[in-house]
Amino acid sequence: MFYKWYELVRKRVKPNMKYGEFVFYCVIIFTIASYFVGYAIGSTYSHVVNNR
Repeated sequence: MFYKWYELVRKRVKPNMKYGEFVFYCVIIFTIASYFVGYAIGSTYSHVVNNR
């Protein structure tokens, strides 16, 4: 599954991309995404608590 995504990205973005490089980018994207999700949940939660 994961390797198929790697092949797809490698064909489109960088033909000479290494597997470790791909994993590195995935970790960065996942970290940023989880940060934004956590921020959105936190701001929504504080908004709900303050409106009581």
